[in-house]
Amino acid sequence: MNDTACHEFCDLHTHTRASDGMNAPAENVRLAKEKGLAAIAITDHDTVAGIEEALVAGQQYGITVVPGVEISTVAAGRDIHVLGYYIDTGDERLQSRLQSLRATREARNDLILEKLHALGCR
Repeated sequence: MNDTACHEFCDLHTHTRASDGMNAPAENVRLAKEKGLAAIAITDHDTVAGIEEALVAGQQYGITVVPGVEISTVAAGRDIHVLGYYIDTGDERLQSRLQSLRATREARNDLILEKLHALGCR
C-alpha cells in the first residue's frame, strides 16, 4: 500500500429489531453514517425482514448495505452461527428454511419460559 491508500471501515455483523437488535434497520444505517462507516451488513438471526428498509436507508445516507443473515444451528450440542452475505433475499427455499429456524427458536423460547415459570419466576 502507498500513502494515498483509502482506509474505509465497515461493520459486517449488525442486528435490527427484526431479530434481537434494538434499532430499526434504517436507524442502524443512520448510526453507521454518524460513525463514519462506509458499509454495514444487516445480519439478523434467521430473518431477512430488515434488509429492504436498510437498503433504502443506505441510498439515503450514502452507505453501502450488504444484505445478509445469521443462520443459527446446532452441531454436537453446540450452538453455531453462520453469517451469509449478499444473499438472495427473495429465494423461496431460503425463506422457507429461515421460517423453520424461527419456529424452532420460538418453540425453544416457550420451553425456557415454561421452565422459568415452574421455578417460580414470573
